[in-house]
Amino acid sequence: IVERNPRILPREDEDVSKAIDERFRAEGVRILASHAATRVERQAGHWAAILSKGGHETSVEFDAVLVALGRRPNVKGLG
Repeated sequence: IVERNPRILPREDEDVSKAIDERFRAEGVRILASHAATRVERQAGHWAAILSKGGHETSVEFDAVLVALGRRPNVKGLG
């Protein structure tokens, strides 16, 4: 999981975020918080995400990509 914010689920309670982070890690999920995905490249027969953190880039191989950008609330006509 690549997360631009310092922790996953940044809008949730910090204790909930920490508990889920710990559970994912225990299940073998790699979490890269405070990283920005800058691009995707084909490298030597596999796909890699190029991530940036503090001005440094790193390459991470992946099997699948799910992009979640947030949402704009649909409140027209309410209240």
